[in-house]
Amino acid sequence: MWRAGHAAELAYLFPSFDNGVPIASTFDAAERRLATDMKRYWGAFTRYGTPNARGLAWWPRNDRTGETLSLRAGGESRPISDAHFIAEHQCAFWTP
Repeated sequence: MWRAGHAAELAYLFPSFDNGVPIASTFDAAERRLATDMKRYWGAFTRYGTPNARGLAWWPRNDRTGETLSLRAGGESRPISDAHFIAEHQCAFWTP
């Protein structure tokens, strides 16, 4: 059982990673698409110094735009505002 699932994202990049429980082999079509997209972002970054690649959602430089890329299954990744991210992840809960 995964509980918090720390490092579960590694299965998207490395299909053989399973942390003792098979993960990638249980992916549905949308999750397999996300795995492909993530590998393309990493590939573009290592080759060109930017994660942006043709056919993928634009990955903004959040230090300049106030946006970040929200990776989502099924080709639904998209830039979101910092405010949206903060609300979606309930960041105010962690602020003293």
